[in-house]
Amino acid sequence: MQNNYVAVDVVCITSVVETYTESASINFVDLISNVGGQTGLWIGISFLSLMELVEMLYRLIRFQWFVARKNVRKKIRKRKQVTDMQQRQRVVDSIFP
Repeated sequence: MQNNYVAVDVVCITSVVETYTESASINFVDLISNVGGQTGLWIGISFLSLMELVEMLYRLIRFQWFVARKNVRKKIRKRKQVTDMQQRQRVVDSIFP
């Protein structure tokens, strides 16, 4: 049992203890300017997001307008073709009763 025994002696060279402390060096003006800077940044980002939303809605409405206009024009052309065909048929019927 004596073979596994280890002794450790801890000896202090001096009895002086050094203490390091850190503290935040921010005053009220720095705090206000940081909050103002962050607020301005987020308001700017929000404004850009709002403008992107407006642009997306504008493009969506414009696209729907063009699709609707195209469909109306197609219906008008179809009615005109039917009317033209009816007139031709009347002419043919009047010539060849």
